[in-house]
Amino acid sequence: PFAAKLSVSREMAYGIMGSTQNSFLSTYQTTRPVKCLYFDGASGALGENGTMDLQMLFLYGNTTGPLAKHSNSYFLWDEYARAQRLCSWLHEHEFDIPGQGIEGIVRMSAGFELIWCNFSSPSLQLISRFNVSVPLLGYNRTTSPMPYFQKRSRALLASSQNPEDDLPAPDWDIDWEHEPFVASQQWDWFTSTSATYNPGDLVSVRESSIRLLESDLLSLYSPQYGQHLSTLVEYEREHFNLTLEGGWHSDGSQGSRRDAMSQLMRRRANHRVGNMDAQDLNRLRLDLKQMVTRVLSADSHGAWNRNAIPWSRISDTIVNNFAKRLMHLQRLLAEGLDCDGGST
Repeated sequence: PFAAKLSVSREMAYGIMGSTQNSFLSTYQTTRPVKCLYFDGASGALGENGTMDLQMLFLYGNTTGPLAKHSNSYFLWDEYARAQRLCSWLHEHEFDIPGQGIEGIVRMSAGFELIWCNFSSPSLQLISRFNVSVPLLGYNRTTSPMPYFQKRSRALLASSQNPEDDLPAPDWDIDWEHEPFVASQQWDWFTSTSATYNPGDLVSVRESSIRLLESDLLSLYSPQYGQHLSTLVEYEREHFNLTLEGGWHSDGSQGSRRDAMSQLMRRRANHRVGNMDAQDLNRLRLDLKQMVTRVLSADSHGAWNRNAIPWSRISDTIVNNFAKRLMHLQRLLAEGLDCDGGST
């Protein structure tokens, strides 16, 4: 079956795929609650800062994937082939039974998107399809460069990067100078999703159409991935100048304590999985397979999510109780950290 990406937000869908002379807005609706895999974090954000690492590691055993055919470019930008590989894993293990199994993969960037694996499934129906192409401008836009995303995509399409060679790619070979909305499309869908999910100060809104199954989660911070955790500990000791006991030691430079606190508050942003050894990687794949099998089995017996710990509600409680207090404490500490000490 052919896999493709759907967006929860029509503004996001149009912003990413709509600025061509062959743009159609198709609206789909599920006919029943469907089960999907969810990759946490900004797993739908194309970049080389770690957002795609877990998917790439799971599929290829590394964080770059294979080199593109006829090119020195890596596989990162080839979303269609990656979607097909993820769906193929579900199919190979017979997890993708239409109407019953895992039928898609949910990821997040600025908003949420769904990789749908089988459009012949009765779980999804097409509601409408409109041509949303816009007339070209009557003049050349010569003062602005082509956005990086379109430039990068055009280069990769020209290199025939799809290993399977039969996966369709979006038509980004556009008449850039005459397209009216290309220059602002990314800004528009970023602002629309921000307004949807972050409407106010420290207020976030959940995506109501997606419900997390909180009884079955996999985390690479779990103790069964011991070697991976040991690698992270060694990295933090070296990178953040930590002692064996977990304390911080000053390097003696002016402002080092203040800078260290800023880095430590964001320490997990530097965690990567590219150095995971084969044993932990095999364990991850086995754990995921067992988790999906357990979820589908529980669902068939009517026991799905019966004993789940309400992690989402717990997270909301923590944020609501402590977010503003911690931000206030952070400002107080920043104002008072003018003196450098030894160990803390």
